[in-house]
Amino acid sequence: MANKKNNTKKKSDNSSAKKNNTKKVVNSTSKKNNKVIEETAFDASLGKVIRLILIVGFTFGAFYFATWLITRDTTKKEEDNSYNSGFSYTEIMAGRSFSIKDGEYYVIYYDSTDEDLESTYSSLVSKYRGKEGALSIYTVNMGEGLNKSLINENSNTHPNNASELAINGPTLIKYSNHEVVDYYEGEESIKSVLE
Repeated sequence: MANKKNNTKKKSDNSSAKKNNTKKVVNSTSKKNNKVIEETAFDASLGKVIRLILIVGFTFGAFYFATWLITRDTTKKEEDNSYNSGFSYTEIMAGRSFSIKDGEYYVIYYDSTDEDLESTYSSLVSKYRGKEGALSIYTVNMGEGLNKSLINENSNTHPNNASELAINGPTLIKYSNHEVVDYYEGEESIKSVLE
């Protein structure tokens, strides 16, 4: 009988052990499932972060490329507008006429919104640019807002600063060391200098 009790005890111990092992298996399986779920969630969030970084990087790259293209085209245009002879044909505001860093230069004032004037004077300036030893020449569009205030029926042929400028029609002024040296008014007078 003692043997039967031992067998029964062993069976109950075995069934207890099996239950414990089953619990351990279930616990380890559920821990593994939790780990898998956590890893999957981590992988999903990591994937989102990587996608976000790629999108942001692509966007910045596209803007950088577009900026480079625009800058390259602008730089090319500026290079096309200047020659090795040391002068450039650029448009300035009338207020800058006395402050240009070149020692000697010309500034031509005319309304470039007028197609006839634009054609005539841009052609004259282009021809002048081709001359050897030509000075820098700048243009002022008298049709622009701030420059319009300098249009006057009475010209001032000896202005000492930009606020004293008074322009009556197409005018070419030669500056030397920030002072007016020569003053030419009208198409024939300007042609005689630039051609």
